[in-house]
Amino acid sequence: TLIEKLNVTPTESMSLLNQAICSVSKENMMMTCFLAVFNKKTRLMKYVNASHEAPIILKPKEDIKKNDFIFLNDFSAPRLGQNLDSVYQESEVQLSIGDRVLFYTDGIPDILNGKEESLGERGFFKLLSTSFNKKLNFIEFVDSFTLSLSDYRQRSELIDDVTYCFTEIS
Repeated sequence: TLIEKLNVTPTESMSLLNQAICSVSKENMMMTCFLAVFNKKTRLMKYVNASHEAPIILKPKEDIKKNDFIFLNDFSAPRLGQNLDSVYQESEVQLSIGDRVLFYTDGIPDILNGKEESLGERGFFKLLSTSFNKKLNFIEFVDSFTLSLSDYRQRSELIDDVTYCFTEIS
């Protein structure tokens, strides 16, 4: 909230976060981060990526496949805390009504099933497109994706954090 009060751009925010982490950790701790600012009126999203997994935009379409995913990975800067002089670059994307955006951590492809086989990137994208192609409303879509991850996992122990957040533009 302190950075919000400064009224700075996403690039400046990421630089301030990096400086704070570097000064506290003496460049011995690093983390990824994706920071976005969304304007509800114009539906323009400005963002900066510090080596985090690229969010995925799913546009309303019949029978979506991985090739239809829009990855917000046009520029990925160093992780926060990696170097005090790291440079961060802002990008922007115009979103439309009905677009669904997935923000997630790299733990999803690492999910293991009962046979200790990882879901992998390919399996992750397949579960995502399968849930999307059911043409469900937003809540049902999120529930479908969550259930498909749970079904794959079969209560196996997680080896990494599994965090994700969907949003739908209205």
